[in-house]
Amino acid sequence: MVMALASTTCGRHQPPNVVLVTIDTIRADHFGFEGYATARTPNLDRFAQSGAYFWSCTAPVPVTLPSHASILTGTNPVYHGARDNGLYGVAPDNETLAEILSAQGYTTAAFVSGYPLIRRFGLDQGFEVYDDDLKSDDLYPWTAAAPRDSANQMAERPADATTRAAVSWLEGAKEPFFAWIHYFDPHHSHRPPPPYNDIFFEQPYDGEIAFVDEQFGRVLAVLRDRKVQDRTVVVVTGDHGEGLGDHGEDTHAMLAYDTTLRVPLIAHLPGTTTAHQAIRAPVGVIDIVPTLLDFLGLEVPAPVAGISLLPLLNGGNIPERTLYFETEAGYNIFGWAKIHGVRSSGWKLIRSVRDELYDLEADPGEARNLADERPDQVAGLAARLTELKRQQAAPQAIREASRLAPSDETQELLAALGYLSVSSPAEDVRTDRSVEPGFEAHRTHPRDHVWVINEWSLLREDVAADRLILAEERVGYLLAYDPSNPDFRNTQAMVFARTGREPQAQVVWESLVADGIDRLNILQNLGLLYIRTGRPADALRLFEAALPRADGDPTPHAWLLLNIAQARSELNDAEGAVAALDELAVERPYDAEPLRRAAAIRYRQGRLEEAAELLERSVAVNPYHERSHQNLATVYLELGRVDEALEHARRSVELLPQYPEGRYILAVALVENGQYDDARGILQELDETILEGTVAEQAQRLLMEIGERHNDS
Repeated sequence: MVMALASTTCGRHQPPNVVLVTIDTIRADHFGFEGYATARTPNLDRFAQSGAYFWSCTAPVPVTLPSHASILTGTNPVYHGARDNGLYGVAPDNETLAEILSAQGYTTAAFVSGYPLIRRFGLDQGFEVYDDDLKSDDLYPWTAAAPRDSANQMAERPADATTRAAVSWLEGAKEPFFAWIHYFDPHHSHRPPPPYNDIFFEQPYDGEIAFVDEQFGRVLAVLRDRKVQDRTVVVVTGDHGEGLGDHGEDTHAMLAYDTTLRVPLIAHLPGTTTAHQAIRAPVGVIDIVPTLLDFLGLEVPAPVAGISLLPLLNGGNIPERTLYFETEAGYNIFGWAKIHGVRSSGWKLIRSVRDELYDLEADPGEARNLADERPDQVAGLAARLTELKRQQAAPQAIREASRLAPSDETQELLAALGYLSVSSPAEDVRTDRSVEPGFEAHRTHPRDHVWVINEWSLLREDVAADRLILAEERVGYLLAYDPSNPDFRNTQAMVFARTGREPQAQVVWESLVADGIDRLNILQNLGLLYIRTGRPADALRLFEAALPRADGDPTPHAWLLLNIAQARSELNDAEGAVAALDELAVERPYDAEPLRRAAAIRYRQGRLEEAAELLERSVAVNPYHERSHQNLATVYLELGRVDEALEHARRSVELLPQYPEGRYILAVALVENGQYDDARGILQELDETILEGTVAEQAQRLLMEIGERHNDS
């Protein structure tokens, strides 16, 4: 019957296409279709009205990788084994939706936007295309003038870039196709792009959601343009929510309330009868895989813990059930207690070093803990929890294959997303020591100390915004709580360095290295400090000694090569610097930065033709970098290639019209081309708006020169 439904829906005997969209860190109550007054989600609202919206859908874990593993396998973390970001991967013995559909002849592709989902962590299984290219031309967050904490640019990519890649693939994808599109934007930190940064100035989280909604509209548009919307299943969901201060949690991962577990689930399955309404039955993201397989007439693998929701989509019912959830993030970072629990029949039990019981019908905000008043209810749900974990426990092979040793790149790029590094040794985290490791009575309940994670998130915001006085105060609180934490100590050193206290920064970074915490980002910050304080030879030794450790970690390897080039340049070893930059350019052919830096070295040497060639390659790689066009215009002027100089000077000003240096170079090119009146207009505007500094002086001198040339003529 289901296969007949699918065939009728498609209008032919070809299986329907499938598009799965996951939105990271998305609270279900922040959409227009949920009645949220300030939402700007017209595309998702219309989509919910035309499909089926599951009002009570929850994720099994409030963390990106494990929740997505559940979405794509239909299993809970106790089975698939990916219990946290960075420490775990999705073992090959897990079977993903992509693997199942690929075996049925589907063309498959994934487009992910956040570092926790890159192919290293195992969710690429079954995808012919797995686009986890989070590269940015602005890779390098450290300079000798201002060391930074982490490479945010390599930890995520914005929704428009992900949509561009997905739309390009969808336009030509062979049917039937399965596309998974993941958006990361609502994840902390919340910095929506224009115009949403202004519209949602006081609610930037909602601005990020509005931006994703706009991009989701582009995905629907390509399906309409290809005229495949009537034979394409589209499912939209989230991996977890965001605390936003509820229950004392600003972000997510530490606690297990519905602010971070309840997510949207919207399904448009052609031919099903339920639309234009919210389905209230409790469901989970683990139900997506069995629902899709049931709709396609395919067998559901035995390990799948979810159930098909087709009965609900056709106006029927599903059996009463128990849904599992967990989080062990606090345990992995600080040794706090783990959390696990179940929901069933309107009740929710959260188990840790103390129990919490909530009547979700009467108390959806989970404000009144009834555990002491309803011990029989606690005991019954606790028994279900124990049995569920026993039934769904992973085979030993999956448990062993799921465990990873986090690399320097993993630690650094997860830190860029606000996740603290694991501070306890890996073997303590990943070895069973008792029946229920992580639930011993002496452990701290995460809710009691969730302020630590909140302060860490605020500290990162302060550092990014150069609120360094406030950052210093905040990092002091955190170090008082955990004096040995490497992230707190590293951030303190960065604050010292960026406020001109290099000796204090050096002491902290050298003490970290002496304590055996020699992560590559710490070594690089220390080396750049050596450059700033006139010790480039010490910096070079540090960078070159660290380079072999970065093999296999492309981002730290790139940072190290760039910093080696900088140290060699400071030592007047121009050829050694260019050699390091050449190696980086080969390693990262999509990156214009090594070309720009090599061009600067050749320019200082007076090797203008070589500088021009490097800058030409740079603008070919990234045509949107205004300084590259400006520098190329400068070199062309010195080579007497005025027409080409004008072209790139104009492009520089188009890209960044408020940049005075670019406008000055354009004026110089216009003068060299004999366009004195045009040049005079630019220079007079600079003279009026830039009151002092080098550009103002240069503009005044050139104005005088134009006057003299005019008089001479």
